[in-house]
Amino acid sequence: MATRVTITETLRVTTGNGTNFDLFTEDELAAVDVGVIDLLVDNLRRTEASARRLRKRLEALQGGGDARACGSCGGPMVGRRADARYCSADCRVRAHRDQRKAEAVELQ
Repeated sequence: MATRVTITETLRVTTGNGTNFDLFTEDELAAVDVGVIDLLVDNLRRTEASARRLRKRLEALQGGGDARACGSCGGPMVGRRADARYCSADCRVRAHRDQRKAEAVELQ
């Protein structure tokens, strides 16, 4: 479902089924505190990145995609570098910490 955002005198969102709705008018946006705008922008960036990752995973599933699995959680390695071993920084850090724990147990 495609969502298109156009900015005119209002911020209007058009969903994939053609439904339109206004988020903010220009006057409402002008009255918003700068700190709130920063939070909104950060949230939109995170949402955009999440949507991009989900789209890549779905496209890979649709087309047969990448059969590699994460070395930590076993999740799909869609949209990652060809030499990546983990699906995210969280998994990479978790695997490193697990490895350090295992090495510490061996030394004792």
